[in-house]
Amino acid sequence: VNSMIYNVQPTRPSRTANNNRAIIYEPVTPMPPWAEKQGINTRFRAKIMIAPNGQVTEVRLLTKTGFAELDNLAIEHIKKILYAPYTEYSERIIEVDLITK
Repeated sequence: VNSMIYNVQPTRPSRTANNNRAIIYEPVTPMPPWAEKQGINTRFRAKIMIAPNGQVTEVRLLTKTGFAELDNLAIEHIKKILYAPYTEYSERIIEVDLITK
């Protein structure tokens, strides 16, 4: 069984009261073989900016793993996520948690 990086859910909004940006697409991102061999399970927290069309335009890791390759993999994973297009009730900046499993 290969470990994957995947999005758990938004944690809290940064600017407004509701955090309702649905995920339309999320890639499957395998863990690097070396991390899987070492049994590394970790959690990432990131602040992301989402364009009105749902594309992630900016990612900033709020927590790091201590492994640059895993941190970069998490950033690349988040950049590929597509959120629902913007509505008047949507968040533009949200925080998300990612975990490995």
